[in-house]
Amino acid sequence: MINYTDTEFHPRDLTDRTWTETTVLIISVPEAAIFGNAYVLARPNLGVTLSSVILGQGFCRQPYEVDFTDPQMHLPCPESFSN
Repeated sequence: MINYTDTEFHPRDLTDRTWTETTVLIISVPEAAIFGNAYVLARPNLGVTLSSVILGQGFCRQPYEVDFTDPQMHLPCPESFSN
């Protein structure tokens, strides 16, 4: 079961450079046909994080039809995953 402790980094091998923690938050407003998600991928062993926010309305067949996207690469990784 997922609980509050899952908002923090899980135990890991500090020497594993490929270890990754991820989370996604999906949003939907069906009556307005709005969808979106916020995605975070963190690699604390390397000190980097990436995030992506996407929002759209209606049915989008192609990536360029999405109304808003904001991918951010190689951000500093926070000490706490809940941050």
